[in-house]
Amino acid sequence: MARPREFDEDSAVDTALDTFWELGYRGTTVDDLDKAIGIGRSSFYAAFGDKRTLFLRALDRYCGSSGQELLAALEVAEGLQAALGAALNSILAADLEGRPGLGCFMVNSVAELARTDPDVRRRAQVTFDAIETRLELAIRAAQARREIRTSLDAKSAASSLMVFMQGLRLVAQASVPASTLRSAVVGALSVLD
Repeated sequence: MARPREFDEDSAVDTALDTFWELGYRGTTVDDLDKAIGIGRSSFYAAFGDKRTLFLRALDRYCGSSGQELLAALEVAEGLQAALGAALNSILAADLEGRPGLGCFMVNSVAELARTDPDVRRRAQVTFDAIETRLELAIRAAQARREIRTSLDAKSAASSLMVFMQGLRLVAQASVPASTLRSAVVGALSVLD
């Protein structure tokens, strides 16, 4: 008879996400994960299969919550530019203060693995498409309210903002001054003027 698991699998995935985030996929060993989660190697393989499978689960967990700052800001702020400004500055604060130097887990994973791993590339594309779609809907709603010019191509503007957001998250890791990054946010939002 198999023994019941003595650890919470959801918590273990969260812990693995933190470990991968700090060390990167290639820099993380199964021993690192075993130690962080607090399980032995046989329990690790029984629960997760292998390092890559656990990494993809962690990435899925992150992707499921990715963009939540954006969605929350778009729901509560009055005016699209104010909402996007709040969202982008919230993302910056998280990257600069919450986990300084670590950046965005999705962006890091894409930079490290997307060229060679189609599963990472596919997950990134789905996440980026969802963010872009949400931005496009918000832009179209703002146009319908006559808050921003109606001649603006909503899809192109959404694409530009999504790419800017991801680039911002990457550049924030390079010790670029926060004031420079905040100025870039103002510049990016000017596309909506």
